[in-house]
Amino acid sequence: LVSWHYTTVPGNGPLIEFVIVAGSDVTERRKAEEARVREQAGRFAAETAQQRSALLAEISASLASSLETPVTLARLIHFLIPALADWCIVYQLQPGNHFRPVEVAHGDPVKGELARKLITSSVNVDLDRHWIGKVLQTSRSQLVNDVGETELAKLANLPKDLEVLRELGVESLMLVPLLSVGEVKAVLILVGNALRRFGPAD
Repeated sequence: LVSWHYTTVPGNGPLIEFVIVAGSDVTERRKAEEARVREQAGRFAAETAQQRSALLAEISASLASSLETPVTLARLIHFLIPALADWCIVYQLQPGNHFRPVEVAHGDPVKGELARKLITSSVNVDLDRHWIGKVLQTSRSQLVNDVGETELAKLANLPKDLEVLRELGVESLMLVPLLSVGEVKAVLILVGNALRRFGPAD
């Protein structure tokens, strides 16, 4: 790989009399730069993987206790925010096979107060229209990487929740069922904004 440099030498009149062309072999320098970039990328990937492994270990320890206790769920979302998502809401199984939102956490304390308005202890989720209904049908995680108004409406438990969700910002979703003895005991909904869109790697 050659880098060319051109230098003009003016003559006695208005015209350019000479052009000096010099070439430098920058192959080794380019290879060194590319190797450095690859090394940095590899180091970043290794650090990210290590952080994820540490996080998963903490989550596993947290889930070792019963999923039916609010303390366990609150501890769990503490690990997830803001490491994996901007904010998170947890829906827990209630008597009669109903689900209700029971815990919420946000990386921004101010928005965290706003998010708590989504906790409605006396209202069950309409599983026919809410996102968690799809998760309960398959007992598998679901990814929604582009949330518009239609998708946002499926996240609202009550009509008044829709405005709260707009203020919080919802660009993508990960819905994760938490199972115990083959039964879904809770569903986590991890939320990403415009700066953190979830993808298959998540």
